[in-house]
Amino acid sequence: MAAAATDTATMESSLSSPSKATTTPKKSTTPTTKEKKQPFWRRGKATSAQKKSSVPTNVVVKSTPPPSLAQMDKLTSKAFSVKNPPTHWADATFLIPHEWLRHELAAAEVSTAALPKSTNTTNAWKADLFAQWIVQFMIPCFHLHHDNEEKIYFPFLLEHNAKIPNDKVAKEHGELIEYMDQIQAMAQTIVDKKGLNCTDAIGKLKKIMPDFCEFMAEHLLMEELKMPPAIRECGVTQEEEFAVVQKIIQSGGLEGLQTELPGVLVTTKHWGSPPFYQEFESLSVPPPLVKLAHEIFIPNYQNIHCAMRDAPTKSQKPGLVAVPFDPSMMPPPPPGAGPPPEDVLPTPPSEESFWSRLLSGSCWWE
Repeated sequence: MAAAATDTATMESSLSSPSKATTTPKKSTTPTTKEKKQPFWRRGKATSAQKKSSVPTNVVVKSTPPPSLAQMDKLTSKAFSVKNPPTHWADATFLIPHEWLRHELAAAEVSTAALPKSTNTTNAWKADLFAQWIVQFMIPCFHLHHDNEEKIYFPFLLEHNAKIPNDKVAKEHGELIEYMDQIQAMAQTIVDKKGLNCTDAIGKLKKIMPDFCEFMAEHLLMEELKMPPAIRECGVTQEEEFAVVQKIIQSGGLEGLQTELPGVLVTTKHWGSPPFYQEFESLSVPPPLVKLAHEIFIPNYQNIHCAMRDAPTKSQKPGLVAVPFDPSMMPPPPPGAGPPPEDVLPTPPSEESFWSRLLSGSCWWE
């Protein structure tokens, strides 16, 4: 599995402004307040009645294909191609977490191959840090992803009579959990020994990791092929799906925000088209979380998470310098917002109330 590049330093943080028209002034195409709440690929579409009344019967109108949500040369999913790009929000629903997971899998496979077969006092840190990453980040994140699907997202789809391969998914999740339990046990052995005298555990890890990565990749592909069509056919609206996604974000809590959210943002910005990513970030993630992600979570993801994951491929031990964070780092209210209503934001806010309100989108500064 080829590793997906995610160097955020080269990714633009904003879109360039469209050039101004020099011809006769036309009706403004700026999205209305109502339209801004809709994804860009749903805006400005004429209704069937409008099309019927505005087009002569003797004129053949060629339909314009919806824009791709992805930069196809950067997308790793095999479910889509240049001739069949992702264009619907249901496609993005699975691509957003899956592209991140595939990136982690590819990097994990590279690092596993780079692990020294035997360790000593000069290279034990490579095995130790990588094993710590498996125990602290990889396994918990993958379990969280599966739990979100099985306990929140798939039940939601079944409530709407979506024809999803639930039995197949559950069976594969069970097999993946068995893989992860074995990998975690091997990694924990390495951690307990601080990377020294771990030849047996490293050898087992080198054998099982490629098999796990391959099976996981096949599982993710199956979901990307089967789930979006089922979502479209059952009639679930994007608004209903959005509410469920917010529940998933809340379920991860603070740990999920610091481990999963930054990876998702980094990889989605890499593969997503600029308009798609801009609106994904602005509509799917509460503004305070976006600020925390860019200032704290993403730097820590790169400096801690990625550094530990990629340790076997490095010649020098990384420093693992983290950006300090605690829940009191609450974004200030916008100018003119006035004091927060007492029933919305208690003073002083507890950590529990801060995160519950932040994640629920009911923060008074929004």
